Amino acid sequence: MRVRAALAGLALAVAAASAAVAAPPSKAEMLAAASEAAGVCAQTMPNTRATADALKSRGFRMEEADGTARIYTKFSPRVVVLFTTVGSDKDACAILVSQMTPAEARQLVQPWIDNSKAVQVEQAKDRSRWRGVYKGTPIIIGTINHIDLGIVRGAAVVAGAPKR
Repeated sequence: MRVRAALAGLALAVAAASAAVAAPPSKAEMLAAASEAAGVCAQTMPNTRATADALKSRGFRMEEADGTARIYTKFSPRVVVLFTTVGSDKDACAILVSQMTPAEARQLVQPWIDNSKAVQVEQAKDRSRWRGVYKGTPIIIGTINHIDLGIVRGAAVVAGAPKR
C-alpha cells in the first residue's frame, strides 16, 4: 500500500512539474527577454559573432541563417531577434514579441532613441521612425505597430545603419 501511494505521489509530482515546465512565459518575461536582446544588439552590433554568442548565452537559440541574416528565438518562438550579417549591405537588428503592443515597442526602443539622441522623422498610423547617431554612425530606429509572421504576431522594433 505504501509503495502504491508513493508511486501515486510521484506521478502527481511529475505531472505538476511537467505542467509547470509547459506553462507559457508571461508577457513580462517575454518583454524582459526582448529588452535583453535589444541591449545585446546595441552593445555588440556590428560584430555578428559577438551578437550571436551573447544571445545564446541568454537562452536564445538560432532558428535560421542565410548569407545576410540570422534569426534567434526565445520561448519558442514568442520572442524573435533578426540581425544582419556581413553579407548584408546594412547593419540591423529587429526584435518582435508575440502580442507586443505599439506602446510596449516604444518603451523597448526608448534606450536606443536616448543613447543616439535621435529625433523623430516619421509618425504614421502603422509605424514610427527616428534618426540619430550611435557609436559614431548615423542610425535609423523604428517601431512597426504590427507584423504577422504566422508563427508570431505583434509590434516590432528595428535599428539599422549603413555598413561602416
